[in-house]
Amino acid sequence: MKETILLLIAALGFLWTVESNAQTTTYTTSFDDAAQQDGWIFFKKGANGPFNNWEFNISMPHSGANNLMHFYPVGGTEVTDDWSVSPVFDFAGGGSIDSVWHRATGFGMPFGIDTVALYLLNGNADPDLATSKTLLRLYTDSTYQNDGVWRVDTNMAVPATSGDSYLAFRYKTTVNWLDVQYDDVTVTSIGAVGIVPVAAEAIRFLVFPNPATNQVRITGLEEQTIESVTLVNLMGQEVRQYSTQSKMLSLQGLENGYYLLRVSTEAGMVTQKLLKN
Repeated sequence: MKETILLLIAALGFLWTVESNAQTTTYTTSFDDAAQQDGWIFFKKGANGPFNNWEFNISMPHSGANNLMHFYPVGGTEVTDDWSVSPVFDFAGGGSIDSVWHRATGFGMPFGIDTVALYLLNGNADPDLATSKTLLRLYTDSTYQNDGVWRVDTNMAVPATSGDSYLAFRYKTTVNWLDVQYDDVTVTSIGAVGIVPVAAEAIRFLVFPNPATNQVRITGLEEQTIESVTLVNLMGQEVRQYSTQSKMLSLQGLENGYYLLRVSTEAGMVTQKLLKN
């Protein structure tokens, strides 16, 4: 059987996974530092004030040091309409949002124009200039719960879209007390590599086979000092930790499905989506 060889290129917290025969790219961020926040842009389409902003905030992240958060607007009657837009993706062959963690707090419940949602923008990162806006997930529907519990959406399909594409979180309300947070976002796109990281030094290694059954092999990190090798599920839970000296990683005893293989080195972290079957 022909082995699928993956080339992983990461820069300080980002991951780009290029599969040679399918041109699959995987991106992950937890918004923890400047590298993981790089490329995200905020657009204000409504009221302009100190409480009308998306921000990277330390308040109760799902993991790490920060998360993406929007507090409720304080006072006034103007409409708050803020967008947080990702780096550029290539979804020419479609893709998926493998995981996105979300949390809602505050005393308000959505009504009227209240909108907290995830969109796919095409053509331009500015929502006003985008050629299309596709709703992927509405969070202010009947499933909205302001109980402060972190929840996760997994395997949300992204339709095939030509040209530059962006994922965008939208927050729209007047004075309702809706505090929302997002963290640990992982996205897979199928097409040409759509995101080009700026990196002084990239990490490159090979992992195969993928999909895997009982074990997976990693090579190409001989010049790197490996600090940790862990496997987590799409719920963000660590399910296995490996020796930093081992190049053959056992998958025996794990349930079939998708996992994230995280390799931390002195130059940064690489995270690879791995399928066990």
